[in-house]
Amino acid sequence: ASEKKCKIKVIAATSDGASSNRNFFNMHKYFSCNSLNDFDIIYKVENPFAYPEYRYIYFISDPPHLLKTLRNCLYKSGSSSSNRRMWNNNLELLWSHISKFFHQDQELGLHLLPKISVEHISVNSYSIMNVSLAAQVLSYTLSKVLTEYAPPSSSETARYCGLVDSFFDIMNVRNSNEHKHKMKPFLEPFTNVDDERFQW
Repeated sequence: ASEKKCKIKVIAATSDGASSNRNFFNMHKYFSCNSLNDFDIIYKVENPFAYPEYRYIYFISDPPHLLKTLRNCLYKSGSSSSNRRMWNNNLELLWSHISKFFHQDQELGLHLLPKISVEHISVNSYSIMNVSLAAQVLSYTLSKVLTEYAPPSSSETARYCGLVDSFFDIMNVRNSNEHKHKMKPFLEPFTNVDDERFQW
């Protein structure tokens, strides 16, 4: 309706990762001009209301919800309530790598993780919905501390935290100077379609 009545060009639809939204995205595989199989990710479809212009509508998952999902996947990895075990390069990614290091840090009074609290580690029905808690755990700081001080077996968990931090930075650019102040290159605004972060 926006295309025809309001003369607004719709280029994207953003939603969380609820199953109803994923099902809605997948419904569009039947309208795609490409032949798709059951494993293809549907992220765009031709906009029929743009005719005679040829234009796509892109489906975008809301980054804060993705961040919480990434945290929840790690939280469940290796837990007694789930049979999910994440791994990479023959090493497991486990929430226990983070929680054990946090408790050791508290006991020894080193304060290597000053922003992390029990609320971050003991995820409950409230904290599971809090984006800030997820962002502070899956962060560059925690990644660096685990890499430098935790046992080598937690290196892939540390790497995972760093990758998620960079991903969230890309999706969370707020101004043109923040990347300089925080010394985080992934917070730099996009100015070029050839930016290597697109490929990343």
